[in-house]
Amino acid sequence: MFDASADALDAGDDGAPGDAGDGGGSTDAGPCSTGLPGPALVPVGDAGYCIDSTEVTNADYAKFLAGVKDAGLPVPAFCGKNTPQDWAGGPWTVGKDEARPVVQVDWCDAYWFCKWAGKRLCGDRTGGALAPADMVNPVRSQWQYACTGGTSNDYPYGPTYDPARCNGAASGKGMTVDAGSMAGCIGGVPGLHDMSGNVWEWIDSCDGNTAGTDHCANGAGGWQDGDPTLLKCKGFDIKSPRTDKGPQTGIRCCSP
Repeated sequence: MFDASADALDAGDDGAPGDAGDGGGSTDAGPCSTGLPGPALVPVGDAGYCIDSTEVTNADYAKFLAGVKDAGLPVPAFCGKNTPQDWAGGPWTVGKDEARPVVQVDWCDAYWFCKWAGKRLCGDRTGGALAPADMVNPVRSQWQYACTGGTSNDYPYGPTYDPARCNGAASGKGMTVDAGSMAGCIGGVPGLHDMSGNVWEWIDSCDGNTAGTDHCANGAGGWQDGDPTLLKCKGFDIKSPRTDKGPQTGIRCCSP
């Protein structure tokens, strides 16, 4: 992964997704829509948006792959051939790992999943993509504001690092664990799990719109990370190529 900074283009708000997921649409229950594919949404205080309660799982992604080809979603030019209509399958749906976070997904995969689910990749709190310069600014970043709960905490569970709380290298797990299964890894808002560790999560904050040469933001750190700085909600600015896939890179969505 590497760090880059430039003006972002709005890559996450170019068309209204339909109710193409399983369940045929959503209903409103309190501040968050229910019935949407993927993890249940939880409200981010009174900030006016919601976020997936956990990372997207292999089971969620399998439903996406089964249903997305006929969804009629708009094709963003910067994803080129990397669209659901062109996929021939991938290593995402190992049955025994259905409750673990999906990995080996690039930015466009994450973008498409969130669109299909009637959500979006977490971006700017005012709407659209997050400018790279604001990646470390929780006032603007949906992802970071949710992770801190709008507080000054460095970690979702509090102000100081606790190696036993979340699934980083210090946990000794040596792999991803089921989404939401580590009871101590919760916060910065009630019902929000794994905002630190387990898998990195793509964010709608990229430095261009030319596909493979773009670099896009990641948050949360992953199961291989031992540096507490990488497991913080804030204070770092990590980006990797839009086309990168890896064993600890996954998906979380926001709404709206």
